[in-house]
Amino acid sequence: AEATFPTNATFSTWQAGVDGTVFSIPGGDLKVALGYEGQDQQQTRNTGLATEVTNARVIHSLYGEINVPIFGPANAMTGFEELTVTAAVRYDHYSDVGATTNPKFGINWEPFHGLKLRGSYGTSFRAPTFPEIFGNSTFLYVQGHQNPAGGAALPVFKVGSGPNPDLEPETSTTWTVGADIEPFDGLTIGVTYFDIDYRNTITGLLSNLAILTYANEYAGTDVILFGRPAYDRIVDIRDHGIGGQPGPIAVRVIGGASTACLDAPTANYSNCIYADGRSLNLGRSQMQGLDFNVRYFADIGPVDTLTLTATGTILTAYNVAFTPGGPLTDQQNNIYQPLTFKARAAVAWTHGPFNARMQVSHIGSYINNIVTPVETVDSFTMVDLNFGLELSEVFDLPGERLALGLEVRNLFDRDPPYVNARPGQNSAGGFDVTASDPIGRQFAVSLRAAF
Repeated sequence: AEATFPTNATFSTWQAGVDGTVFSIPGGDLKVALGYEGQDQQQTRNTGLATEVTNARVIHSLYGEINVPIFGPANAMTGFEELTVTAAVRYDHYSDVGATTNPKFGINWEPFHGLKLRGSYGTSFRAPTFPEIFGNSTFLYVQGHQNPAGGAALPVFKVGSGPNPDLEPETSTTWTVGADIEPFDGLTIGVTYFDIDYRNTITGLLSNLAILTYANEYAGTDVILFGRPAYDRIVDIRDHGIGGQPGPIAVRVIGGASTACLDAPTANYSNCIYADGRSLNLGRSQMQGLDFNVRYFADIGPVDTLTLTATGTILTAYNVAFTPGGPLTDQQNNIYQPLTFKARAAVAWTHGPFNARMQVSHIGSYINNIVTPVETVDSFTMVDLNFGLELSEVFDLPGERLALGLEVRNLFDRDPPYVNARPGQNSAGGFDVTASDPIGRQFAVSLRAAF
């Protein structure tokens, strides 16, 4: 039988806090913030069995932050135009998943005008949401998945977004170092190196049609099963349910996928593949890279300004352990994973009430490793144009702002690079839905008013 979870939810929050200057020191004002936040989350679900289940979560949080300006305008000296240290801590108590304390520290140092150095360190905590824990429906889907060896698609049975009461919070540790440089008026350059370590990462595999590519990484777990173990698991879920949701559970076939695994009177176990598509704590990931931004602003005439900007990320490492105790494997620049290079640049011109902007977006080449042999996916660059006219200024109209806009997206009608990927619920296949847009040139006209 089909199991759906019609849901009603309520959310209440309350908070109290104080912040301000405690006293002044030679470097400036020492500031402190203290506070409390509370939340009450209630969710009532119909289990599909004429019964209702209420899930509740109450959160009590305390936080504190201090900002200490050691050097500032009043006591600046050679090598220390500015030096500010910040420290913060937050305590959260969840009625259902426990308590956590997370600190954060930061430092800003300006040795001389035009150069600011900064750094930060902190930890964070994210509790699983109600939809991640309890899901919103339960089916056994069977759908064709990418065959890592090439050839015809392989039918895979997946349990849907059903309940997983064993889901645990995910945590992370982040540190950054960076610099902001202003070599001359109008030009600013920012560079930040980041290192992020996620643990107990919450991930859902339901829409991942390339999951069989990672079968070796899940060996020894119940996430992906083959043959007789897969058949036993599929039948058990179909007849008895999963995660507290009782059976029977309907089998939903997508795209005409084969259900030979369940054919009576004898099952062809060699055709049986099972994957758990629910939200799961799937190991950990480590990411390092460099963010950069450049901005140049100039007055080029009595009513003309020019702004040039560029932002981007260069990923230097991305390693993933697919299971909590598994080894870290390099996944950088692979399909459906963080890519090595992304950048965006723009030039904007204003002439009185008229403005124009051209933006260029670029994604570097990467590897499609879900097929055999692996293929290289070409880079993708797209150009957008925006024009605007402040009608309020041109016609001296009442109101704060009335603006006419024209946008041309994908000016040169670029097609996304070809990717050997199967069609699915989120993609028609033949391109990477996570990295490019298959829609060609688009036009949009807007009229915005503010009063």
